[in-house]
Amino acid sequence: MALLVGMFLRIFAACLATGCLVSSCASRSPGYPAPASSQVAATSASAGTATRGGELGALTARGLVNALNDTGFAAPNPVDTTAQECPAAGCDQSIVTDTLRAKSFLSTAKAQTYAGDQGLYQVGTIVVAFAPPISKAEQARYWAHIQSLVR
Repeated sequence: MALLVGMFLRIFAACLATGCLVSSCASRSPGYPAPASSQVAATSASAGTATRGGELGALTARGLVNALNDTGFAAPNPVDTTAQECPAAGCDQSIVTDTLRAKSFLSTAKAQTYAGDQGLYQVGTIVVAFAPPISKAEQARYWAHIQSLVR
């Protein structure tokens, strides 16, 4: 009898451990990345709110979006995607809106390299991609205004 109880406890413990491994027994939802370290989070938080940075205190992605909205060019629903996009892109800040995606880099050279590799618009330390629904005429209007804001 004691042997059966011992076997039952071992099987129960193994099933419990297997269930924990399969379900991840974590406090976060499956499929979402683990939280960033405090150093990365602090860098991203400050980068996400800065409106000037990089070479010569140029506009950042956030600064560009703010300037567009302030001057009557719609850039609605801005979302800071710095933590998700900048590690791979090498940018300092990334903001996505309904009309465009803006990335800012610490140097013009880094922005040129990224834009050239991706076939995107670039001026100074800013790289811009327009949302697919934005017409070519509207892209040209926005791009001319963006160039005047950044220079």
